[in-house]
Amino acid sequence: MATARAPQEPSQSGVNELMVCTICMDRFQNAKMLPCQHNFCLECLKHWWKDKGAKDEVSCPVCRQSFVVPENGLDAIQNNLLLQSLMEVSNAGGPTSYHCILYC
Repeated sequence: MATARAPQEPSQSGVNELMVCTICMDRFQNAKMLPCQHNFCLECLKHWWKDKGAKDEVSCPVCRQSFVVPENGLDAIQNNLLLQSLMEVSNAGGPTSYHCILYC
């Protein structure tokens, strides 16, 4: 019979990797989540799609899934509130905060 295993605490480097934009390779600044659920800094997206505007079709820099830019432009792309909260907690409390936000 299989026994339940306690969840393992994530490594600090693993959690830190979740907070890095794959365009600029730095910590997210104003993280936006695309419909495919990939995340990027708003300024990175503005640079990546500098010649695109509202209602233009664009594709994700990672998976190439296409979507239409919202009517109000790139600023209107959904914020990733969970990612922003995780970053706020990591900036304030260090590694012990990771455990709490992931398991409490």
